[in-house]
Amino acid sequence: MTVGKWLRTAGRRSAFVAARGVVGAAPHLPGDGDAWLARRAAARIARRCRVLSQPDAGVPTAPTVLVMSAFRFWSDLDLLKEVGRLRLVETPTDHFQAINALFGDGGETADHDRENGERHVRFAASVLRELRRVMPFDALIAPSLFYRYLHPWAQACRVSGIPFIGLHKEFTVLDGSNVQAAIDLFRAERMTFHGTHALVVSETARQVIAQGGVAEADRIRVVGLPRMDRLFDPDSPWRRRQDRRPRITLFSFPHYCGNLEVAERRSKLFSKWDHHGFVDLFRNVHAAFAEVALERPDAEMVIKPKTVVDWWVREIEAVVQQEAGRPLDSIPNCHVVNRPAHDLIRDCDAIVAFNSTVILEAAILGRSAIVPLFDEACGRHAENVYLREVMDAFAAVPSKAALKAALHAALDGHPPVGRTGADGKSAAFRRYLGYDDAGSTARVVDAIEQAVQGAWP
Repeated sequence: MTVGKWLRTAGRRSAFVAARGVVGAAPHLPGDGDAWLARRAAARIARRCRVLSQPDAGVPTAPTVLVMSAFRFWSDLDLLKEVGRLRLVETPTDHFQAINALFGDGGETADHDRENGERHVRFAASVLRELRRVMPFDALIAPSLFYRYLHPWAQACRVSGIPFIGLHKEFTVLDGSNVQAAIDLFRAERMTFHGTHALVVSETARQVIAQGGVAEADRIRVVGLPRMDRLFDPDSPWRRRQDRRPRITLFSFPHYCGNLEVAERRSKLFSKWDHHGFVDLFRNVHAAFAEVALERPDAEMVIKPKTVVDWWVREIEAVVQQEAGRPLDSIPNCHVVNRPAHDLIRDCDAIVAFNSTVILEAAILGRSAIVPLFDEACGRHAENVYLREVMDAFAAVPSKAALKAALHAALDGHPPVGRTGADGKSAAFRRYLGYDDAGSTARVVDAIEQAVQGAWP
């Protein structure tokens, strides 16, 4: 098989099968001696790279940063581009995965034998070395610490002296017992960040990553979450409502959320027999939402799953049919949408959400955040409720009836609010998002520059 063919077929199962066939037929795996193959791979990667941003004219020494899995954090990259101090270049994910496929496991180095894993990293280092020759760059950045396909590339960066920076966007609503549970999980699974520098959202995230043994404390820096800068900005366009029609958005949640251990399931996030997870809460919240839509034909009731996929939408439709006695598509003012969360928050009177960062985002933008705290959320899965320690900052409701009353009040122009004032909300923002000063993007850029210059750690 030619280099071109296994690169073109990357990302499909056939690529991994084909790669295994090549490895099995060859006398050895690619390694340090395969300079020709490394050069060809690097050349193909370079041709598929795309420049996302150029630095301002007054920044001649701006670092060139290769962006891995760019599609997973566009909102953060958009802000990094605006700073004008970085040259950002998007890389082709499928090409890196195809190179991994030559080693038989798609990059999941834990499944390698030791010799194969070491050869994999050496070859990845050869590719990066050739890539730097044809397309000079200073660092790589990824939107997570844990993408398995990036493990060998992060290790290759470390042995090559190239900064590999993980911008970890998770753990924004983690608190209480969930913090220790996350630490214990990372220790048990021996999770490791193979890169050089870890950027995390908050002190809680730093605690989890350091105490979980994922990365050493001096390789971790708290920077906040860049995409939140646009919300904290007092002139944010998301503060100016464009549609005044009465509207509430339900950010749908599944049975399995809140770091809840998954049992038998009928789809990725829903319990197989409706016997485990936030089953009753899901049913009653979505039923209440549809019932209010029927009672208030003047209002628009919008449902946004985190991921708009068929199996999730079917769960919503089944509940509405069962509880409201009619199909969702027969309720003209209640429908599922696939729009950005910030747009939906901007144009609504209130949101309903559970175990989600959008609760914080709505509060930042001055919208009422209604949080259902009943059924399993105050019973058998109470320990899996996020934001519980600052719940007074939001409008928590204790029952389905209370939820419906809160929805009607919001539509009547009297959205419910939390019991804490501005200071309480600000403390919540800093606790879970690291900062509330609209300066997270600048902190990320500072960290990248210092990593490139060898000033951190």
